[in-house]
Amino acid sequence: GTLAEQVALALERARLYEAERDARAIAERLQGVTAALSEAATPEQVTQIVVRQGVEALGAHSGFIALVDDAAHALRITEFAGYD
Repeated sequence: GTLAEQVALALERARLYEAERDARAIAERLQGVTAALSEAATPEQVTQIVVRQGVEALGAHSGFIALVDDAAHALRITEFAGYD
């Protein structure tokens, strides 16, 4: 192939390698969340783990969990992170 084709192929391989590495890192962080969830003993601990570690694992800036409050016909935020 031409030099341009070889460069294009090398760039594509580098992009694919980086995408695979990023996906693997996310999977490893989510594995940590799963391990922490297996230790959770209360619903409150579950929501704390999901929000705090989930936000970090996904590289998000913030997150929250809201549960439906049927009596009030509204959502009730039970846990949040990153809204300082």
